[in-house]
Amino acid sequence: ETAAQAKLLEKGLTGYDPEQDKARPKGSKVAPCDDEPAPAAPPASLDLVLRVDVSDDTARKRALGRRLDPQSGTLYHLEYDPPPDEPGLHERLVAVADAADAEVLRPALASYGDAEAPLAEWLGGLDVLLALDGE
Repeated sequence: ETAAQAKLLEKGLTGYDPEQDKARPKGSKVAPCDDEPAPAAPPASLDLVLRVDVSDDTARKRALGRRLDPQSGTLYHLEYDPPPDEPGLHERLVAVADAADAEVLRPALASYGDAEAPLAEWLGGLDVLLALDGE
């Protein structure tokens, strides 16, 4: 998710548009202002957003170690949740297609890195972001 998507979601759910607040006209130097305070932002539509912080190396290690048993549908991780020693199981395990390709994973991590700061700023401004250490 990007900051732009998060802002559209918030606008759709609550009607809050921070760009509209920025576009409010400033008071006139000639005519007295109404001293009318700007409307407060409505409460955020989300109660909480959890962000699990891990390094790119940890994310790669976790993604690239995933294996699927196509016969049972069970997911394993070669290091964190290894498959049991059952006859034929290790031979039929296949890498999880969407996460097992380092060439696909690299741009995905880069894209997340580019989008994360503006998204964190937006969610932090709504006071709904909680970052957790996932290492």
